[in-house]
Amino acid sequence: MARAKYLVNGAVLAQIFGIAQGTLPHWRRAGMPIERTGARGIEWQYDTIAVSRWLIERQSGGGEEALDLSQERARLAHHQANKTALEEGLLRGEIIRTTDVVQTWQQQIGAARAKLLLIPGKMATMVNSGQSFEETKGEAERLVREALGELEGTGLPASLERALGDSLPGLEAAATAEPERTRG
Repeated sequence: MARAKYLVNGAVLAQIFGIAQGTLPHWRRAGMPIERTGARGIEWQYDTIAVSRWLIERQSGGGEEALDLSQERARLAHHQANKTALEEGLLRGEIIRTTDVVQTWQQQIGAARAKLLLIPGKMATMVNSGQSFEETKGEAERLVREALGELEGTGLPASLERALGDSLPGLEAAATAEPERTRG
């Protein structure tokens, strides 16, 4: 009579052995038995009895390298502590997600770009209408400053600005600092 197989996916297997799920690819490369190979949309499947036997064999020196389960547990605890520290940093507003900043800056840059691209047409109209050099120059400067106004502030989503609180004045000062003027 064939023995029963107790099949589990990678998440459950990692939980059973108290290891990080990221350890499983290393174990597979080291020869851990696999019941079904994973692919896009298909989970890896493992026979817990076969994996247990494989681990015992490796622990007893029968495999290429003996696994140290306490070392794997320590590794898992280390990664869990790092994850918790990152989550706490997010909640305290000390860490911000790159995707939030990128999205906000893309919006601001897009708005500034649109305004900057309107300037040549407006300037051509002014020159054709016979306005003075000073009027044209003044209007050009106004339009450029208006476009640059799209880039003022911190570039952070409003929710993150609220979370940062006291840190904002330094960021805003850097964002709105006037460049040195050159004569032209």
